[in-house]
Amino acid sequence: MGSMTSTLLSMGITFIFSQFVSQYMWINKKADGTSKESWAPSPPSLPWLWNGMESYERQGPRIFTTWAKACGGFFSVKLGQRRILVVNDGPLVKSLLVEKDQYNSSRVVAGGTEIALTDNGKTVFSAPFTLYWSRLRRSIAGAINTTPAAWFNTLFDTQSEKLIQAIGQAASSNVSGDQLRGLVDLVALETALILVMEQSQVDPEVMVKVLDKVAALEQEQDKIWTQYTIFRLPVMPLLLALRNIFLGDPAVRHRNDLLTHFVDWTQENLAAQDKTSRGPSLSHLLSAISPSKNDPEPEQLKQDEIIINLMHLTLHSYKYLSTALFNMIQRLATLPDMQDRLQQEEETALARAFVKESLRYDPPARAFAHAARVDQDVDWCQQKYRLDEDAEVVVNLDAIHFNPDYYPDPTRFSPDRFLPAKHTVSILDENENKLPAHDHLAFGVGRRLCQGSRVSEDFLTVVLARLVKAYSFAGGNTETVHRANGVWSWLGREETIGTSITFEPRT
Repeated sequence: MGSMTSTLLSMGITFIFSQFVSQYMWINKKADGTSKESWAPSPPSLPWLWNGMESYERQGPRIFTTWAKACGGFFSVKLGQRRILVVNDGPLVKSLLVEKDQYNSSRVVAGGTEIALTDNGKTVFSAPFTLYWSRLRRSIAGAINTTPAAWFNTLFDTQSEKLIQAIGQAASSNVSGDQLRGLVDLVALETALILVMEQSQVDPEVMVKVLDKVAALEQEQDKIWTQYTIFRLPVMPLLLALRNIFLGDPAVRHRNDLLTHFVDWTQENLAAQDKTSRGPSLSHLLSAISPSKNDPEPEQLKQDEIIINLMHLTLHSYKYLSTALFNMIQRLATLPDMQDRLQQEEETALARAFVKESLRYDPPARAFAHAARVDQDVDWCQQKYRLDEDAEVVVNLDAIHFNPDYYPDPTRFSPDRFLPAKHTVSILDENENKLPAHDHLAFGVGRRLCQGSRVSEDFLTVVLARLVKAYSFAGGNTETVHRANGVWSWLGREETIGTSITFEPRT
């Protein structure tokens, strides 16, 4: 008994010592024993334990822009005990996440909810930079690239008509904000189910159940315990783990409830013919990963990995499309002159420009993060700063999308800035002439750029163009609020609060 006790005691002391060495003695040392460069500047006068966590919880990513005014285009900050590096400059985003994408295209899952809901980083949104992740990306690209454009056009026309009819069937021409969001949610979810799961005949009651379960998941993600684990406050992860052991994890229960639907849909797809007029389904592509130049004999995915990816893709697509579309309808309701212009347009150039300006001005996510794969130095303003392995590089769209060097008069909502022009540049490029930028970063950048970005913009463009031809509408609200939940991303999402809109059919 004494021998076992001494062995356990010895193991405990060894573990504590190793953690102390790795976390405190060697954390500031390079492999050769020399000191690392300093961290980028940090906001002054933050409390020791909470650091910037309370400010971030109140304002969301907008606080990064406030701190950038004091610290510049690149700074580091601790939220609780979690250190992140915030990039507020387009060319620096290009340097870190495009030119050095091999170094900085990984991901780190944050907090118990994201770990549980992605099976510890098994989805394309949460997996680290590995061959497993590249296999997921290849399959998704294959599904998108083999689908004919005519198929997408037909789908978007059909879904637009469903939203138009749903608004027309509302109890009165005055549709409340909550009612409109519900209609948009249903159309966006059905669109995502068709795109990802090839489910075009889902019972509306089933979709309502899915929406309710997603809302329950988001409530779990909002809870203070979950936020404390994300920001790595001492003892909190252990307390949450103990709670889950004795009481169970409610987030996992909600996740499992959702999975029952996706298990059935996936098995139905796999049992069906693997190729239709649309092309091979994503389910089949994930179940039979094709070789590539750098992955000649790919390890095939397990069924649970296929299902968890299909579910995450569907819910992410639904939430992004729904949030973006609701934001755009609310804003467009406040702009009768813009509605008249859109209604008179024969082409969709102005509608597409409106979508791009909306994604610049009100992106569903005001920040996104990549993680470093190795220790490295960052050159910024003739100074070197450290970037450690697994440190998160957070891209602050709130600062980048409102940079007057690239977007003249950036606080003015102006779709015309995205109409075709001869002299434009990319927000990612250094340009001495400071010409207007013709792009935005709402779908990410580099190797983790959203693969459905073009499809999403096309969907939003078609819906808006069809909606203004069917109705003139007034009311709306452009005030936004930050939500801590964002389909399991700790950076959350930005959402228009919304209000009632009066829809009048056009003759």
